[in-house]
Amino acid sequence: MKKGAWLNARTGAYHWIDEHARWLQRGENAKTIGLSDSAIQRIKAIPWDFNGGGRRSILMLAMNGGLIRFRGHGNYVTFEGCLSIPEMADATQEFMAAHLGPYMGIQVNDLARGRAWNGNYGELV
Repeated sequence: MKKGAWLNARTGAYHWIDEHARWLQRGENAKTIGLSDSAIQRIKAIPWDFNGGGRRSILMLAMNGGLIRFRGHGNYVTFEGCLSIPEMADATQEFMAAHLGPYMGIQVNDLARGRAWNGNYGELV
């Protein structure tokens, strides 16, 4: 799998995206995934700079706002956010059941606490 998505940790809603930061800055996308109006206004005010400080700021605003970033890397996938690893695992169960097989490699990154978990989908459930 080589796709990207944003997942809302509270609602389970998700959207496939082209590029995480740019997608949030485009039109009403951030609203459709459930970000607050204040987070959306802050994101829209950040100048676009691919792989720069602005992009990192956009990603962190979104993840601090309750979103989980998903990236597919081929034989493994990454979930990252500012929630704990158990919280992200719970919030992404429905998404994983729909899109991942039992042996898909998974990395979950808790950016707020600097922790990570690696394994496969079968181990996580």
